[in-house]
Amino acid sequence: MEEAMKKGKMSIRPVFDMRRKIAATLVGLICLAVGVFLLFRAMRRESTVREQALYSYELSANAEPWVHLRENSVFSEEWLSAGAVYPGNLADLLWVKFSAKLTGEGSLAVRLSGQYEAAVELAGYFNRDGEKKQIFSQRISLESGEMQAGEEGGAFAETTAQLNPADYAERFAEIERELGGSFEHELKLVFSGKFVLESEAEQQEKPFSLEIPLPNDTKSGFYTLETGGETKDSGSITRRERIALSPSFPKLALSVLLLVSGVFLVLTGLVFSKAPTAEEARKIELRRLLRKYGSRLVFTESREEVPADAIRLKNLESLLLVAEELRQPAVCTPDAEGLPLDGMFTVRCDNRSFFVQIPEPLPLSE
Repeated sequence: MEEAMKKGKMSIRPVFDMRRKIAATLVGLICLAVGVFLLFRAMRRESTVREQALYSYELSANAEPWVHLRENSVFSEEWLSAGAVYPGNLADLLWVKFSAKLTGEGSLAVRLSGQYEAAVELAGYFNRDGEKKQIFSQRISLESGEMQAGEEGGAFAETTAQLNPADYAERFAEIERELGGSFEHELKLVFSGKFVLESEAEQQEKPFSLEIPLPNDTKSGFYTLETGGETKDSGSITRRERIALSPSFPKLALSVLLLVSGVFLVLTGLVFSKAPTAEEARKIELRRLLRKYGSRLVFTESREEVPADAIRLKNLESLLLVAEELRQPAVCTPDAEGLPLDGMFTVRCDNRSFFVQIPEPLPLSE
């Protein structure tokens, strides 16, 4: 009984010839190498930088211009708002209300401050063959001040500017006389400044600028003002922190699977598999020949008799070459296991016969 159990245990061991042992071992070693590489990659602690917004804010700045008219018999209004057409002969004062505001919210305590300025900028340009180059630029401050604290932790600035564009036309004429030549004029009213945000995390400066182009020659008759609308901006104070990522589960699972497969294949090829017996080696060789040359063979139900004067060839490859040369089929008869009966392959042409027989016992195929 014990001997039968031992035989039963031995029967479950796979039969590997040398070729299969080498193939299983090589594939196992490749799986082990790839598995170790993927395991190393999966266990490596990668990190990433995450940004968290601690304070978010919005900034807006706008301008509201009005033009004052001298007493006249044409217009019933004393003031004309933005978007109107202004008569240069009647307009004697430009009044502009500027405002800037910053509001924000967040978990961080932020102290707000800043400065603003309303100024007139004069510039002269030299234009030749379509190429425009600046000759000079002057900035004349009209109003300036500090930002004021607003509701809910914000800050704001409000100011007004008053000027007569005709006064600056005369200033351009003075500069041309001093420089000794004429140039292109550019005149604009600029409201600019910056908000300063201070916190324990960082300090930020948020600048803003709003421009209103002004007429540089009010004697031409009529002009309009383009305020540029309202300018808006936003930002935030963030905290950057580096966090470690958890190991990749798919890579980890794949690496473990490859390691287990590699160990199994190596142990199977070197330890658990057994060498074939002479009969098993013969069957392995016959199956290999059928896989390789089965499409070039003809299988018969009855056994092909081999004459005594038949020529024995060294291997099946030679027999198939003879079959192609004679244009005759290479024949074998399968047994109960589907293998060539007696390991016999034959070719017959007229009175000549050729055959190959796989000997028994057969040593382990290499």
